[in-house]
Amino acid sequence: MSNSKKKVVFDTSFLINSLDVRSDLDFMIETIVGPYKGYVPEPVIRELKRFPKEVSMPALFLASKYALIPSEDAYADNFMIRRARLGNWILASDDLSLSRAVRTYGIPVISHAGRKLRYSAPGRAHRVLTLRA
Repeated sequence: MSNSKKKVVFDTSFLINSLDVRSDLDFMIETIVGPYKGYVPEPVIRELKRFPKEVSMPALFLASKYALIPSEDAYADNFMIRRARLGNWILASDDLSLSRAVRTYGIPVISHAGRKLRYSAPGRAHRVLTLRA
């Protein structure tokens, strides 16, 4: 039996912006993409640790809910672009330049749009889901 869960990789900006969301983030993502498993690359953890504690501590707690992907890469963006190109990954990012870069390879992106999540995949209309407080 194959694993039908989608793989979602979270970047620094998405994790930090998720702190303002007072909804069940996992439920909202599952509503958009279906069953999924979340991953956080090690360079993202290193980036989060450089933020002030009032931001880094809750973001690191959120990141701890997901599987850690070990990496010696210095830059999270480079790692995520390479990882996403290797398989059927979905990128969760609010970084516009990173989102544009992965879309050129046909990789779907989940991003925050105010109190909403936006899902954009190649060849599909954008799906927007309102997050309720």
